[in-house]
Amino acid sequence: MDSLRRLPAGAAYTEKSGQATVSLSYEDGNVVASARCDSLERLVFELSEQLYGKTEQAGQREEQKTAPVATFGQRFKWYLSGILTGIILTIIIQIIYRLWQRKQHRSV
Repeated sequence: MDSLRRLPAGAAYTEKSGQATVSLSYEDGNVVASARCDSLERLVFELSEQLYGKTEQAGQREEQKTAPVATFGQRFKWYLSGILTGIILTIIIQIIYRLWQRKQHRSV
């Protein structure tokens, strides 16, 4: 502990063993320790990538499940199409009925 206190400002004691690294420093009356392990960092990175991929897939599935919303313009076009179809069918039926009536009067 005394050897850490005697280190100059910004200096640190670092030890590496295989893929693990430990770093100790003394700052403002506190001992600061940090540790790293390359294999754990790689594992965390791989798991983060997998999690990101699963999140993207879930988001795409959710987007596919939502029904498309019709705008006011689309609904208005559909409404007008229905009204026009009804008017045209009414006119066609009336014409056919009048022709049928004329044919009935001729045959009598």
